[in-house]
Amino acid sequence: MRDPLLGPVAAIAAGILAARFVPFRSAELILVIAAFLALGVAAMARRARVLAGICCLLGFVAAGALTALAHRPGPAPQLVRFPALLSTGMLGTEQCIEKSWVLRRSAPLRPISLPQD
Repeated sequence: MRDPLLGPVAAIAAGILAARFVPFRSAELILVIAAFLALGVAAMARRARVLAGICCLLGFVAAGALTALAHRPGPAPQLVRFPALLSTGMLGTEQCIEKSWVLRRSAPLRPISLPQD
């Protein structure tokens, strides 16, 4: 065999490509990998090497999809303004004063007077 790694690399690439179009969850991919591992071991026990190789390649497809899922970027960060947090009740006035001191490092540290409701 000239290129022994061509099959596994192509299977991983196929899994990465499939993960771009099909929404997978990590739990189901891990279950699929374990199932193909068990089928491959059973095929080797029955001396069916071709079937064991196919199970191995299908496991590599699932591993490629799992790799693509693990390296998928998360959501973009969002900036939230303090008045928006105050109006929704997610941030108290004491926390707002504390955070404003952290944000204004170049200015002298002095408390900010907030309007009382």
